[in-house]
Amino acid sequence: MVTDNLLGVFNLLGCVYARGAFCIFGRLSYLYLNYRSGIEKSGILMIQLLQMIGQTSMRRKRFINEEMKEKDYEILSIKMYLFYGNNREKN
Repeated sequence: MVTDNLLGVFNLLGCVYARGAFCIFGRLSYLYLNYRSGIEKSGILMIQLLQMIGQTSMRRKRFINEEMKEKDYEILSIKMYLFYGNNREKN
């Protein structure tokens, strides 16, 4: 009973944080709780587990891509400033 409550807390943490170990552990605890309560069958559990791991990796990939875009824009704006800023001073 205590372990089920702890797994429920990790499940909530996994829902709150969209990336990292909490997400994966939270999703696994959700699957385990469903398995313990007998709601789902093992085949559906495996499919759900694969879907959740795939969603987690896609979120992580999307997050990394968004961070890289922001850094690329910052670098581009610095390059534009250096290039055009220096040209304005020369004219």
